[in-house]
Amino acid sequence: GSYNTEVIKNISRYLEREQKLKVKYPKSYFRYKKDAPLQNNSYDCGVFVCMYARYRSECKNGFFTGDMKIFRLRILHEILYGGILY
Repeated sequence: GSYNTEVIKNISRYLEREQKLKVKYPKSYFRYKKDAPLQNNSYDCGVFVCMYARYRSECKNGFFTGDMKIFRLRILHEILYGGILY
């Protein structure tokens, strides 16, 4: 994966604004995970973000980026049937 610093900055600013508006925690509570898995292609962006958010919300350490095909199918199933698979 590669870094697009402007995109990362924009997302960071957005998340900080949302955090201030909705969560009301001090800014120091908002931390960046430096050892997060990196996307290794240019077409799995949405799947990668969804799975990363899911794993972080479930307090899991990470996921194998080679499983994107399985994750795409899982997300498709969840959209079609209107429920989260665990």
